[in-house]
Amino acid sequence: MTKKLILFVLSIIILSSMLFSYPFRAWNHNLNPALFDYRSRFFLELGLSTDLVLNQNLFSFWNEFEKIREDSVYVINIPELHTKLDGNDFNLSLFNQTPAHLLLDLGIIRLGVYGNVDIDAKFSVPNDLFSLLAYGNVDGEGNVIDFEGTKNQKLNVDFEAGVYGSLRFNKISLGVKYGLKLPILVSDKDASYSYELLTSDPEVNAKVEVNIPVYSTFHIDDLEYIDQEMILEQIDLAAHLLHVGFVYGEKRNTPNWGFAVNNINLRPALLLWEYVINKEFEFTSDNLLDDLINSEEEENVQEFDEDFYNINPISKEYNYPLKASAFITIPFLLNWTPYVEAIFSENIDINYGVVAEGRLIFLPFYLGVENKNDIWHSSLGFRLNLHLAEIYAGIGLSNENFFNQLDVNGLSLKINLAAGF
Repeated sequence: MTKKLILFVLSIIILSSMLFSYPFRAWNHNLNPALFDYRSRFFLELGLSTDLVLNQNLFSFWNEFEKIREDSVYVINIPELHTKLDGNDFNLSLFNQTPAHLLLDLGIIRLGVYGNVDIDAKFSVPNDLFSLLAYGNVDGEGNVIDFEGTKNQKLNVDFEAGVYGSLRFNKISLGVKYGLKLPILVSDKDASYSYELLTSDPEVNAKVEVNIPVYSTFHIDDLEYIDQEMILEQIDLAAHLLHVGFVYGEKRNTPNWGFAVNNINLRPALLLWEYVINKEFEFTSDNLLDDLINSEEEENVQEFDEDFYNINPISKEYNYPLKASAFITIPFLLNWTPYVEAIFSENIDINYGVVAEGRLIFLPFYLGVENKNDIWHSSLGFRLNLHLAEIYAGIGLSNENFFNQLDVNGLSLKINLAAGF
């Protein structure tokens, strides 16, 4: 209850100090390409940005830092970790976008080029393992418990580069991006590992079967270092994507509402290589925790399959999921800008949030409350604009539960740089 109250009070204090809110700018072009027209430099602009989100649901970064600072010995308490998970699996996710753009204003016509690197990764460890390590294999009634299940994993890395063009008539902008997108790494939708923890007093028989197919346009020997020349060699394999956006704005740098359709597949990408991590492990122990920590022998572990992964040449088409988005600015004491984005993959995923930018004395600042990839983000940042150069830096908290963000389980960092005239 205290955390909820603190989060609510902080939001009210920040929002009540806002004046003149213009939250969406060129850096949001992945949501709507026409937002490229809404920037502080009206002739030429060079921009670079990074947006990083790291989230997990086990450790509080702040509490762990305090433990390390105060104690010379760091102690891991397994029952305490199991309690923190509250019946959930341990989930770790990483999301990063690094876009760049160069824009030129020629009156009613605006032109530009852009590039973007996306990383989206998720990893999960079953709660059953923590339960077994913390309390053993017997429930409160003395019954022996067996554990089994399947956990999906995800790893996607993409690079996109393309051109931008728009027409601006009075208060209306119609923007189009045409991009070539290379799938550097794409995990299969069924990438997962299954596990069985079969117990009998006093032994534990564990079996883990890993089956994680990952696809790429690059050979595995080239993935360690991908340079510009290698990307150009593979550009014929890239997906051809069209992004179309419409924005209405009463002022030159103030979008009022807009909508967009992104990832219109004109031609799919072609994947040439399949890397299948296919491994099976068996483990037997009569003291599982002690063996995991102290064992230096491998005689109790049986492994099947000679190679940890298999490399297979393939020829597989890959289509990026279609996206549709919309936003509107609502003036009420300040300008609130809610947005929504629908992603049409196997299921329809929805990202949404409310963002705003205000002015604290002379310094503009940004506030955002958003839900992306089923993770809540609350961020606060400041922007310094000298016209010829502009910098925005923001930090934030993230959590799968909105009211648990003050637990500091997840952190985000966003930096935008721009220069021009």
